[in-house]
This record gives sequence, structure tokens and C-alpha cells, in this order.
Amino acid sequence: MGLSLPSGPLFWLPLAALVPFFMALRGCQPARGYALGWAGGSLFWLVSTFWMYSGCRELMGWSVPAALIATLLFVLYQGLPYGLAGLVCGIANRYGKTAGPFFTAGIFTLFIAIWPGLCPGSPAISLYTWTRIIQIADIGGMHFVLFFMFLSNVFLAEILSPSLFKEKIRYCTIFILLLCLVLGYGSLRLNQLRTLEASDPESRISVRTIQPNVPFRADPLNQNPLKSNHRIMGQLTEESSQHLAPPDLILWPEGPGTPACDNLDMKALASLEKISGSPILFTCTEYIYRLKKQESLTNPDGSERLTVIPMRELKAMYNSMALLKNGQIKEFYRKTRLVPFGEATPFGEHLPILRKFIGKPYEFNRGPGPALLSLQDDLQVQPLICFESGFPDISRSGAALGADAFVTVANDGWFVHEKAAELHLGLALFRAVEQRRPMIRGTNTGMGAHIAATGEIIDGTKTPMDQTTFRQASLHVPDVQTPYQLMGNIWLWVLTLILIMTRYSSLNKKTGFV
Repeated sequence: MGLSLPSGPLFWLPLAALVPFFMALRGCQPARGYALGWAGGSLFWLVSTFWMYSGCRELMGWSVPAALIATLLFVLYQGLPYGLAGLVCGIANRYGKTAGPFFTAGIFTLFIAIWPGLCPGSPAISLYTWTRIIQIADIGGMHFVLFFMFLSNVFLAEILSPSLFKEKIRYCTIFILLLCLVLGYGSLRLNQLRTLEASDPESRISVRTIQPNVPFRADPLNQNPLKSNHRIMGQLTEESSQHLAPPDLILWPEGPGTPACDNLDMKALASLEKISGSPILFTCTEYIYRLKKQESLTNPDGSERLTVIPMRELKAMYNSMALLKNGQIKEFYRKTRLVPFGEATPFGEHLPILRKFIGKPYEFNRGPGPALLSLQDDLQVQPLICFESGFPDISRSGAALGADAFVTVANDGWFVHEKAAELHLGLALFRAVEQRRPMIRGTNTGMGAHIAATGEIIDGTKTPMDQTTFRQASLHVPDVQTPYQLMGNIWLWVLTLILIMTRYSSLNKKTGFV
């Protein structure tokens, strides 16, 4: 499993990495299926998100025992849908025909797709560098790639398990045909998009990303703009403008020392915009206050003795992105999906008792939903903050609103390990393929990239870790709508119906019911 994660030595390994797992599940009973599924799913999350421990320590400031317990509970929770899928396969084995490759792959895909995970993620991330394979994401999203990946592993498990020779030949034939079909579709779509780009060279967006590499131990509560992360990003912006032509947008990432939106050095920002010749998009913290009711104290005789000056109290707090254009900030985007524990207590809106015992004194509020920011020349971008790039529904809503491109910012320096940043990059890359829109990822410490609508990372734009640098590229904006944009996850419900019908038919044949 570790070798099949991003940057593994064998790019094809994800199509076979789960073969031992599915061989163990083959023909199992319900209890064993549940145990094996939960253990396997938890193991997948552990080997891919072990850096959660560092995040709990550095970002949350928790003790070593608390960070270890939190990491363990996290992977166990994220592994639950695998256990439930294993349970259903076990029930199918007991009360009907043995669960075959299609049923097994479908059930695992379905449970993983509908599970309300604390963090977005999928084993399909491990395929993000195999560009031809992941093109099918524009049909059914990242979950469609996951379904193909599971099918591949289950077919190989059936081929390697004890069975009749003719069954092995049948499964081997189906597996080869399936692989050829997916690779053929990938080649076709890549050729179509490259032809479209050649015929429409004017539809492009140029973005420059700034990577300041601000130390993650900087004071995140500092609201002084002259000491915030804006100083180093401003210096990089000015330096890069001496070497590069003005782009359509300059993107600053998240980072420690994010200033308050109402405490910005607007004079310095306006000067930077003038020097660079481009709008600047950056993060800031919005504080919304309300005034307490004015009160008056009176003497015993009824005369007024003292008037209490009204005080303001914090009403809401938002993790926001602000667009500086023509020397002014007129457009904001407020983050919609908040990081569990880091920004808000999971399920705290529905269970206030959780927020009372494990929440922070001040937590972020959710924004109203996906939104677009307007640049020059009628270009519109959808901003995504941090792990919002991992949620397909957000970018799908943005594309429906008319987004020409996605821009996402992140500060993965909290998690210390390079693997965390690369997994985050892999998630963002799938959004580009699903909607056929370029994705520009700006980061504080590394793994930023300019991603084409094909899912290919533009040469030279993937930023190294722990370096201060900048990148600029021009990307094509295809005027297309994908099946996934039009239909979303309807295919998952069709799959559910098919699975129910096949199980019902199998049960009737076994019991003799008509």
C-alpha cells in the first residue's frame, strides 16, 4: 500500500496493490468481512495520513498522547465504510450467490462515496500521475476511477485465487478488455482536448503563484499587516514582476500570520498591484462584530448617573480570500468546508455539546457556498481554500456557475511530511479532470502546481518543498461540459439499483422463491 501511494516507484501498482486484501475477503462470512474490511480501510488511511499526528501536534498544539489517540480515532473512523462494505459482501456470500468482482467493487465504491468522512480522500489518489487512466473521471468523477481501480484488483484476486481454469480465462479476458477500454478512452480524450487547444489558442488564463515558505511556527494570530506573511509575499511579487509579464492573476497562498481583512496595509497592496500590473488574490481573516446594547445606570432619585459605553463582541469569523483589483477590495470568498478541529468542531453545528467540551473558544463560521471572483477580460475563477479542493461537489457547483478556472491555496507546512502535500495535490488534480477546467494550486511550503484541464501538470510548475519561489504559466480554458458536470453521481445510484437487483435475483435462485 505504501508503494502504491503517489510518487511510488511503480505507477501501475494501484491496480494490483489491493489484491491480497480482496483475496482475504473472497467468500468470507459477515463477521470476518466486517473485521477485515475495517482493518484494511484503517490501514489504508494510516499509511497515507500518518502525518495527521504532526498536524495535531503543530497545528492544534495537542500533547503526544492526545495526538496519538486522535490519529488512531481518525483512521478508525475513516476505515468504517470499508468495514461496512466487507459486512455486506459477507452477507451476500451467506444468503446468496458468492459476491463476484462487480458486486464487491461496487459495494466498496458505494460505501466510500456516501460515507461522511472527516477528510476527503480515496485510494484513487494513488493514480493521479497516470494521466491516461484518470481521464474517466470526467464521466463519473473520482469515484468512477475508484470503481475501476477496485474492479481491477478484484479481477486479479479472482484470477490468482483457486478456481476453475475457465473462470480464470473469463476473468482475465474481462480484465484486459476493461483496461484497454479505459486506456483507449483516456487517449481519445487527451487527443480531443489537445486538438481543441490548438484550434482555440486565445482562450487562456495566466496565473502566477507565490510560494513564500513562511515558517509554520510564525504567530498565526498576528494581525499587524507589516509583520504578517504579506511582507514576504509582497517582496516576491515585486521581484517576480521584474522578470515576468503581467498575468491575469497573482495568487498568494495560505500561511501563518494571515492578517485580518479589516487591518490590511491597503497602500502597500495597491502599490504592489500597480507594479505587477495584475489583480492579487490572497487570504485574510474576516471578523464580523456586533455592538452590545447601550445601558445607563441611574441614581436612587431617578437621575442618570453613568452611561455604559457599548462594547462590540465577535459575531462571526471567516477564513476568506480577498481579490485586490484596481486598488480596491470589492470581492470576498468565505470558506465553505472547514477543517475538522483545526477550524471548527466536527458536527458541532448539530451537536453543540461537542463544541462545548472539545471545541475552541473561537471557531470559524462556514461561508454561504461556492462563489466566483471576476478578473479582467471576463475571466472568472472559483477560489478553493485548503482541503476544499478535495470535495468534487464544490468545484462542480463552481463550474456550473461559469468558472473558467479553479484556484486553490494551502498551507501544508503544519503536517511536516512531504507526502501530505502531495496527496493534497493529487486531490486537486482530479477536480481539473472532472470539470475540464485548469486548476492552479498555490502553497506556502511546496507542491504547488499549474494543472491543465487534461490533468497534466505543466512542466516546471510543480514547486519543490521548503523553498521560497514563484511560478507562472498560461493554461487553456476549454469550452466544454463533461458528463460528470451534467449528471454528477447519478451513476452511483444506477449502480446501487443494479447491485440490489442482482442480489435479489441471486437470493431467489438460491431459496427457490419466484
